[in-house]
Amino acid sequence: SGMLRGIFVYLLVISGVLLINEAPFIAPTQIQYIRLAGFISLLSFLLSYNPSRFRSFLARSLDSIENRIGGKK
Repeated sequence: SGMLRGIFVYLLVISGVLLINEAPFIAPTQIQYIRLAGFISLLSFLLSYNPSRFRSFLARSLDSIENRIGGKK
């Protein structure tokens, strides 16, 4: 579902850019592309943000690190 939200955000931003600017993609620069890609990525992340997933990921990572350190002693 997060990917679908990301695609929706991308389409929404691109359609907004087309409405605001008459010719947004005639001569794009690398800087414009990086800014647009960064903005879309951040917006997609914020819409799909789920704190419980990050907590479980951090807990599994910490357990894995503790197991490795404990196994080396």
